Amino acid sequence: MRPVLTPTMPASIASATKRNTKEEIVEAILQIAIYCGVPAAIDAMRIAREVLNAESSA
Repeated sequence: MRPVLTPTMPASIASATKRNTKEEIVEAILQIAIYCGVPAAIDAMRIAREVLNAESSA
């Protein structure tokens, strides 16, 4: 069973890019693995990659 991430995750990450560096966002997601499990962290990292790539190409 895959973890269910909130549909607002992309918006949350996009908002975080205004206040944090890419490295800080990745570090926060790595902490998810400890508290929420590796599958949730993998999904969060995938979403973050999509958002960060979209922002860098915009």
